[in-house]
Amino acid sequence: MSGVPLRPESAPKPLDEDDRTTDLLRECQKAHDVLVVVSEHLNHLAASNAALHLASDKVIPSPLAAKVDSVLAGLRLAIGRHDG
Repeated sequence: MSGVPLRPESAPKPLDEDDRTTDLLRECQKAHDVLVVVSEHLNHLAASNAALHLASDKVIPSPLAAKVDSVLAGLRLAIGRHDG
């Protein structure tokens, strides 16, 4: 079906600003939810590695975990600004 033009009645309607904002907020929330799970996993992995290899209570997060936490903070701020 590639190359077949859409008929006007089957073409998606353009989104207004409220719809775009709602879609963007929904995508930000989904990204936030996934990154929370990733952050928890990375922190658990770091704690496990510390316990197995270092026999230490001090856990140093990986650079990836730090980046994930930074992105999470930015998403929380953006979502919070929108929600008021």
